[in-house]
Amino acid sequence: IREVAIPGLALLGGKHPSEALVQRAAKDPSTKVRLLALSQLQLVTDALTKDSTLQLLTARSMDAVAAVRASFFSTLSTLPFDKVPAKLLLSWLLRGLADASHAVRCECRRLLHSWVKSAAASCKNCSSSAASSSSSSSSSPMLP
Repeated sequence: IREVAIPGLALLGGKHPSEALVQRAAKDPSTKVRLLALSQLQLVTDALTKDSTLQLLTARSMDAVAAVRASFFSTLSTLPFDKVPAKLLLSWLLRGLADASHAVRCECRRLLHSWVKSAAASCKNCSSSAASSSSSSSSSPMLP
């Protein structure tokens, strides 16, 4: 029954269904339910950006089932990285890159790639705004 309810929770969205989805992903005894809940969490990323939710889901990076660990890293790669504490992200990356499962390491590398790509895009935005402000200041007359 819980397996069937998971997609409905994701479609409902909102605070309470999202919290229920996080709880299923974090603590459900069924591997299938944890996998499905993690995959559906990608649809409700607003629920994933809370520190308490991220801490709760951290246990999935150490799940007994490699497919759940891989799904955890896949889900994380969809997050807005500016909302994730860097220290927590680094601990996940270290754990995932050292995982015994090839599938988990691959998903973790994808997460790392997404994070670097996101950081590069934000740096590009910073440099373009800095360049435009410096070009506008260079056109103004210099003071003695």
